[in-house]
Amino acid sequence: MISLIRKRGSNSIRSQMRMIVLLLLVAFLIIDGLGIWFFIYRLEKNTWKERQNEAVVNASNTISQTLRQVRSALFWLGNFGDPASLQDPVVIRTLTSQLPDLLEFVYFDRNGELLSNVSFDEVSFLATSEQVIYTNWFLQARNNKVFIGNVQYSSTNQPFIIFSAPVFRNGNIIAVRLNAEFLREVIEGIQIGEQGKVYLLDQDGSIIVHSNPEVADDQLNIRNRPEIVNIFRKINRIWEGEYVNFEGVSVSGASRPIPESSWILIVEVPLSEIYQNTRLAAFLVIGGMVLLGLILFPIFNFWFERLFMEPLGDLISGSRRIGKGDLDYRVPDLPTAEFNDLSASINQMAADLRERDTELQIQYQTL
Repeated sequence: MISLIRKRGSNSIRSQMRMIVLLLLVAFLIIDGLGIWFFIYRLEKNTWKERQNEAVVNASNTISQTLRQVRSALFWLGNFGDPASLQDPVVIRTLTSQLPDLLEFVYFDRNGELLSNVSFDEVSFLATSEQVIYTNWFLQARNNKVFIGNVQYSSTNQPFIIFSAPVFRNGNIIAVRLNAEFLREVIEGIQIGEQGKVYLLDQDGSIIVHSNPEVADDQLNIRNRPEIVNIFRKINRIWEGEYVNFEGVSVSGASRPIPESSWILIVEVPLSEIYQNTRLAAFLVIGGMVLLGLILFPIFNFWFERLFMEPLGDLISGSRRIGKGDLDYRVPDLPTAEFNDLSASINQMAADLRERDTELQIQYQTL
């Protein structure tokens, strides 16, 4: 126990003070780091979350508005135009102006008999469908429902979407096949951040369209990914969270359903972009603290040596000289009041010892 106390007591004041300064610097770094996390990180996260939610809602409304335009065009043609006489240039011009991505138009009666059709590409997919009365788009329209299909691909690998609607005045069926490129144009027009991505999923979890055309062309199905599973678990298909997406990028994602369709819109922003201000603040604070430590430590060391260690050395040296019998030695004036008081006490002690020693010498001589 005694050896342990001596070992602890052998640590110099200089090393202990340096350790205290280092601990204070580390404490400030920890406090500043927590401050960055609590304020800048959380503020930036909440700000981006609001921006992301606003972007996904606006994008969902934009796509929904585009789908409503298609429905309105079908409703007008079926109930105010004459789809049975599509040779009329006015009808065709009106149809193509409202549906610029039109590939094919068909008009059936309730029994599946083709009444008229127009095709603007080499393939007549709808008009030549076998057992058309059993197709989903025909059955939905015959049940007085508007049908919006998923993206399909023709034999020439051209993406298209089928829309169908009932003609209320006579119970017939009207359907169009549109080039799916209009969705890509809508998606590419949605901007969030510098690296944000937007894409649509169908009800099977396949990517319909992506802001990166190469991803959409690959026709990926990501239904089994954890974030997509979480989205489909939500009844309203509204979900948000941070995860590593199918491209291996850490992102913050949010989803919204497209009204009147089975599609789901997903907006993703890389975390590296979301928290770039947090990283910058952390770099500046930590770098600033380290730089400040490199600047202040030599200054502290200089003043510590000057105001503390040098006076302490003078006191130790003076005490030793006086202890060895040099009673005429006096410790010089020191720069700090406390050490100066201590040096005055030592000098007074030396003077008292000198006076006593003189008295003893007189008494000795007398004897």
